[in-house]
Amino acid sequence: MLPQSVRARYDFFETRNATRILQATNPVEFDDLIDVLERFRVDEIRDIRMPGGNESDTAWRINSAFRAHGWREGQYAVGITSVLTLKEPGLPDTVAKTENAS
Repeated sequence: MLPQSVRARYDFFETRNATRILQATNPVEFDDLIDVLERFRVDEIRDIRMPGGNESDTAWRINSAFRAHGWREGQYAVGITSVLTLKEPGLPDTVAKTENAS
């Protein structure tokens, strides 16, 4: 699924056919990912020896490559809701407490 040009340059650790799933469900995004990985080159001086900051030059170059494909930064939040319903014989159910935990 991954071109040899990409596999030769990076180490990949795949779980449960993730590459095939990504390619089948998001073919445009998969092609974008392959394009960015094929074009990106690590420069020892620029990417490894230079100190970073808020965003290192390496991250800036990769982010810029994805932005050129129309990608944008996003945020993903997961929340858990717990509901305890107390049951009293002969009375309607009452919600004792609802709590959101992150």
